[in-house]
Amino acid sequence: MRRFIVGAAAVAVLAAGCSAGSGDATEVAQSESGEVSTTEEPTEIASVSPSETPSETPSVEAVAVETPEGPFYGTVGLACDESSGPSVKVVIERRDDVDFSAAWAHEFEYCDATTEDDVVPTSDVELAAYALSGYDDNDIDVLYQICATVDASDYYLSGAELSAGQTAEVNGMLALCPDHPFAEGYREAVEGASGADAPQEEDQFDAEVSYANCTAVREAGAAPIHRGDPGYSSKLDRDGDGIACE
Repeated sequence: MRRFIVGAAAVAVLAAGCSAGSGDATEVAQSESGEVSTTEEPTEIASVSPSETPSETPSVEAVAVETPEGPFYGTVGLACDESSGPSVKVVIERRDDVDFSAAWAHEFEYCDATTEDDVVPTSDVELAAYALSGYDDNDIDVLYQICATVDASDYYLSGAELSAGQTAEVNGMLALCPDHPFAEGYREAVEGASGADAPQEEDQFDAEVSYANCTAVREAGAAPIHRGDPGYSSKLDRDGDGIACE
């Protein structure tokens, strides 16, 4: 809109930046017991869980696979930025109770989806989040992006007046990750919103040009996109200033 996961509901992060002339990257895995180990591994990421599960992010429709930890619906790939250092690759397991804790420990300032296919809401919690989000494209990758980010300067936490669409998006995010470190701030933002609709032109974009996420925009060399330009969508413009993927 790859890497190893150890134990139930684990999330692994892999530093995307490599030292000059080196083809290896540092892999960090967090187990259920809280132990963290670091090994030198190739940049390819794989998924390992107690029972056989798909190693790749599923395409359009996810099929639940039963594991000892409950249904597994695949993964969502993200590229996240910390305050310093290289971008980090993150894989979140899609389960009935999504665990973002390992990502939150890094306090990422921004995350963008790297999953090529739409993240079609499948589990009960994803369906509930989608119903609240106000989205109409059957894709919740942006909610995963917001949930994985821990940024005190997030526009939604700035005290700015939220539009009806922004309020719906925050409600969807809170349904997906109700225990977010800044959940209280997001809830206060929603409670203080007037619910006024954003200007109609904010959601208008060229239907013949569309991008799944800001990663796709940047890869196409189209960033930033201004309101009214081909490919603009309010879904890519979280702060509502008319400039997407800044």
